Amino acid sequence: ALAPHKLDEPLEGCILLDVEYLYETKDKNKIDRYKTSKPDGDNLLKVLKDQMNMMGFFSDDDAQVCCEAITRYWVRQGEGGIRVHIAQIEKDVNL
Repeated sequence: ALAPHKLDEPLEGCILLDVEYLYETKDKNKIDRYKTSKPDGDNLLKVLKDQMNMMGFFSDDDAQVCCEAITRYWVRQGEGGIRVHIAQIEKDVNL
């Protein structure tokens, strides 16, 4: 699923990675609510970052991801999937 979105050049430096996992449900009470059951977001993200690393999204490796966010929530049938937002960010950030 990542192949059509492969970058022409790998990203350099610090990277922001924001991933949304959209789980389909028939339960109307769950739609648009956060998913609080397994699988854990950090485990999902590790698999995704490893795959992105193998496909050359990062100039070095997935250790370049300095800022990451994971959101997991329920959606209607037919709307499931993964949304990945990736961007190079400034290396020096004053917090």
